[in-house]
Amino acid sequence: MNREGIWTSTSDTGWSLVALAEYFKGANFTGKPIKVTLRQEGRQETNILLNPRDSYYYQLDSASFLRKPSVNIASEGGADLIYMLSLTFPRTDLAEKGYSKGFRIHKTIENMDGSKEIKVGDVVKVRIDIETEDRQGYNYIVVDDPLPAGLVAINTAIKTEEAVPKTDSSSSEDYYWDEWDGETGAFRFTPNHFEMRDDRVLAFKDRAWGGRYQYSYYARAVCEGSFVMPSAKVQLMYEPDIASFTPMGQLVIYGREDKIK
Repeated sequence: MNREGIWTSTSDTGWSLVALAEYFKGANFTGKPIKVTLRQEGRQETNILLNPRDSYYYQLDSASFLRKPSVNIASEGGADLIYMLSLTFPRTDLAEKGYSKGFRIHKTIENMDGSKEIKVGDVVKVRIDIETEDRQGYNYIVVDDPLPAGLVAINTAIKTEEAVPKTDSSSSEDYYWDEWDGETGAFRFTPNHFEMRDDRVLAFKDRAWGGRYQYSYYARAVCEGSFVMPSAKVQLMYEPDIASFTPMGQLVIYGREDKIK
């Protein structure tokens, strides 16, 4: 039986093949090359000769398809065809306004010297709070946090970096109750793997049970100005529709000699 898209045994796969065989029992597959006609509004008609073991990739005009989501596929002699429609597009609105499905996510940036303003040279703590909406939790989660252009993540594994307070997220242990942080009232999002890139920080966790989690890292302010605060994202690696975004914001970094009003 298919439970939420997951095959749980070899017999499930066998039954799916039996069902597919029954479905295609009356199909009209000629085994010979056939003429196929493709039509999309606003484009010239396309005619191809399709061999039975070959496939053909037809790229749609995206603007026309969004205006009228219709494609006509016709085969010579009414022969049956197997086809697939694939749409790939960015959801910029989710990253701009924020979105929640499967998780709730919140991001804060705190200056380690205790001041509300951030100046060039300051070290800040970036904290990402995550709450799972499914009480059973999820497998294979990724936190993707793009950095504003004025910040650079601090990799404490590099000896030439200055020392910063040890983050709880750097622990390599992954025991359930050992990860509980009584001060924040949340579990530590201890990653099984993480990456610090020039433009973002990525944290991957194999399993997170239902509840609240917190992930944090440190960054340094390297230049002054007003910068776009990109949307932080938490997402399931193998079910990308289960994802949540923080809304985009703005980060202001002042020069060392600036007088804050």
